Amino acid sequence: MLLDPIHFGGGNSSFEAMAVATPVVTIRGEFMRSRITSAMYEQMEMTDLIAKDFSKYVGLAVKLACDNPFQTTMREKKRARRHQLFDTHNASSELERCLTNLAP
Repeated sequence: MLLDPIHFGGGNSSFEAMAVATPVVTIRGEFMRSRITSAMYEQMEMTDLIAKDFSKYVGLAVKLACDNPFQTTMREKKRARRHQLFDTHNASSELERCLTNLAP
C-alpha cells in the first residue's frame, strides 16, 4: 500500500504501483501535480481509493492497512483494470494529432 503525497503527487511511484497492482490512496488536489494518481485511477475507471477530503484520505489509508479483504479486493481490481492505463495508444495518438496540426 502507498500513500500519494498530498501536496505533490506520486508520478513515477504511482505508475510503478499501478503496474504491480499496489493500492495507492490519493486525494485530488488543486494543482496538476496532485492530480496525477487520481487521473490514472479515472482512466482505469476505479475511484475507490480517491478520497474526497483529508479525513476520507486518512480513513481510506487506515482501512487499506487494517482490512485485508478490502486490500485484496483493491489489488485484484487494479490487476484486472491496469490494461486500461498501460495498453492504450490514445495519448500518443492525441499528441501526434496535435503536433501534426501545429506543423506548417
